[in-house]
Amino acid sequence: MLRENPLDAVMARMGPEDRMLFGKFAAPCVSTLVAEKRATEEYRLEFVRKISEGGVPGEDDLRRFPLAIAELSRTAKRMKDETMADSIRVYFLLDHNLLLDKQAAAEHMFGIVRDGKSDCKAYLGIVGRTGAGAANVETEFGRKTYSTAFVNGVKEGDMVIAHFGYVVEKLTAEGRARILEKVEAERKKLMSQ
Repeated sequence: MLRENPLDAVMARMGPEDRMLFGKFAAPCVSTLVAEKRATEEYRLEFVRKISEGGVPGEDDLRRFPLAIAELSRTAKRMKDETMADSIRVYFLLDHNLLLDKQAAAEHMFGIVRDGKSDCKAYLGIVGRTGAGAANVETEFGRKTYSTAFVNGVKEGDMVIAHFGYVVEKLTAEGRARILEKVEAERKKLMSQ
């Protein structure tokens, strides 16, 4: 029996808005691909420019993130009846962060210490001051300045999702509550496995 390719499974469910949302979360991670020599600095700049100008990542772009796509495919299967956009949000806010925690714990066991692992995580936050293409965002881990290149009209008091130096999405109060509810429901599913 042939196994389904995770990219094909995810692409079949992703519309342009879903690919754009995934691109907003993924774009900051291209710097990791550059460090690992899996992408060039020119590609990173072009991808970030594409996303900040509202461009939609293509299949070739998504293929640069095989682990994220494979894990997103698992998240989407677990969340079977949810929208792909909600699966993307839950993947980055829960599954992605848990994977980073596991990786950091394994690296610590072997004496590998890397700075910035928590920067790669996705967080819910509230915007404080804004200006010059950036916003000061308060998350559960404190305040940090994030680029607003991917989201227009960010202002003080906005509820957002931030990831690896960028504000990825603005949320309404209802949207934030809904995403928190989905993240907690999926966390319970994971913990019961």
